[in-house]
Amino acid sequence: MFSTANIPKRQRVLIIIALLIGAFLLFLSLLVNIPAIIFYIYSFGIPSILLSFDFLIDLNNRETFKAWYYVSIAVFLASLFGYNNERFKVVRSAAFNNRGINSYLSNYSVTSLKALFVFLTVYWIVNKLYNKRGYFIINTYRQSKWYHKGVRRKITGLDVLINFILFLAIVLSCLF
Repeated sequence: MFSTANIPKRQRVLIIIALLIGAFLLFLSLLVNIPAIIFYIYSFGIPSILLSFDFLIDLNNRETFKAWYYVSIAVFLASLFGYNNERFKVVRSAAFNNRGINSYLSNYSVTSLKALFVFLTVYWIVNKLYNKRGYFIINTYRQSKWYHKGVRRKITGLDVLINFILFLAIVLSCLF
């Protein structure tokens, strides 16, 4: 059974804000044709906020992770339903070079909505492996010393590498 009682208040507030903004964007996109950049900002912003602040530490809590994973599945389904819909087609200039890496860029703005789902999936895999060492993933952004006060342990190069991998998962899932 899923319960929100064990989820920290800051996580509940962030989940509610993310859902309200997502619902507003969905409602707005049904009324008018909103620019693709708005979906990219939303898709990149939510997982980046989770990664960059102490929200990342909260994801080690099973109930918190489940709540975010349910949200990510809902957003991922929205991206699937919006795919191939002309309303969400990205209009590029005639000068756009469609060769090389540009050929992999998505033609629909809602495909970036999969970023939260991809981020949480990569987080879950990496955190499971990291838990076997007796640690959990911590954020290394905005840290001025090689010590994390919130969890009272040293920040290692592996922590930085894991944060880079998670950030890379966010960026790549937004673009492709």
